[in-house]
Amino acid sequence: MEINRYIQAIEEHIAELRVRNVMAIQDGWDFFVLEVNRNWIFRFPRRQEGLSQLEKENRFLSEWSYRLPVPVPRYRWIYLQATPSFAAYPKLSGLALNPRSIPEDSRNCAQELALFLSSLHRIPIPSPREVHIQNWKLKYEKFHTQVQRQLLHRLEEGGRVEELVPLLIGISQKRVR
Repeated sequence: MEINRYIQAIEEHIAELRVRNVMAIQDGWDFFVLEVNRNWIFRFPRRQEGLSQLEKENRFLSEWSYRLPVPVPRYRWIYLQATPSFAAYPKLSGLALNPRSIPEDSRNCAQELALFLSSLHRIPIPSPREVHIQNWKLKYEKFHTQVQRQLLHRLEEGGRVEELVPLLIGISQKRVR
């Protein structure tokens, strides 16, 4: 059963969290969602595109969640390289917005939604040049991490620099593709 696989991934990567109860939330198209211990939401991408979506969400929410007038998810754990990949945040209080959950006197709900959308629309959109610079920086930060992980530990184990050049060339060629 897929839920058991997800629980195993949670327990494997998050030692401080003991999974006591789990409820599957079947509404998501892009993610399989679990509510864990009634206070954590875990999102598992159903497809490969979900990984990049999680990365984008995390970058956006990390920078902007504190400036929005309503509670939004703030990821606590993100494991994009895990199998299966997942991210988790503390459960938000309240009800999901749907026709059944909107009170008859929906003015307060409409005002909150309007305030949220207004705040969201005030967020500056970066120019394509800024996005390119950010992507370039991210690309080389990942490259640096890969070099550290694959090369430096070999040097520490007594490897010679001359022996590592082919490995470095292999890493850089992978980055170009």
